[in-house]
Amino acid sequence: ELVLLAGEGMHLVFADDDSRTELLPPHGRHRFSGERELAAELVSGPTQDFNLIWKRDRVEATLLHRPLVGPMVFFSEPGVRWIVHVLSGFAAFKDQRLPARLEQGDSAHLEPSHGGSGQRLILDGGGELLLIKLVQREAARA
Repeated sequence: ELVLLAGEGMHLVFADDDSRTELLPPHGRHRFSGERELAAELVSGPTQDFNLIWKRDRVEATLLHRPLVGPMVFFSEPGVRWIVHVLSGFAAFKDQRLPARLEQGDSAHLEPSHGGSGQRLILDGGGELLLIKLVQREAARA
């Protein structure tokens, strides 16, 4: 999945069926199979993009664009991991021994621990995030 972060945008042209997709500000996005051959034509000048790549047979990936206004809680779930990417503003982890502060452009991998008091992570701050939920497929767990 490709997300436009900055710039005037681009046109994606897929070779297999000659289809075109536009990624335009703010935060245009498109999900496609990585095996598809494509070319990108910039609208005007360079762009900055977020590219999420995963193995479909091992992981189910969901990408969400969300505001961060105060605390956001991530609970422990078997086979689930999260990635947080800060589009704007800041985010900080609460209730951690070593608090980490994320600024615009930073990413973090979240994996709430199983059992004990660490069954959740709290992310606090203000701004915009890309949240990526990665769920391990059952066949990959075996």
